[in-house]
Amino acid sequence: MAYLYATLGMYQEAAQQCRKALVRQPCREGIHRALMGYLWRMGRRDEALAQFRACAQVLSRELDAEPSPETMQLYQHILQSQPARLHHL
Repeated sequence: MAYLYATLGMYQEAAQQCRKALVRQPCREGIHRALMGYLWRMGRRDEALAQFRACAQVLSRELDAEPSPETMQLYQHILQSQPARLHHL
C-alpha cells in the first residue's frame, strides 16, 4: 500500500503505512528504508536520518546485524544532500 501511495506522490500517506507496518514487523529493513526515502522526499531530512538510527538500533538489538549496503547507501545520500521535496532517487 505504501508503494502505491508513493507512486501517486502521496508521501505522507506512504510514510504512515510504513509506520503501521513497522509496529507489527520492526525488523523489516526494507520498510525502514522506504520510510527514510519518503520522509526525505517530504523535506523531513532530520526525521529520515532518525529513522536510519532507529533501523540500525532494532537490527542490532533484535538480529545482531547491521544495516545492509543498500540502506547505508540511502543513509549516505540523505546525509550528504539537502532536503528536496518530491525528489525521486
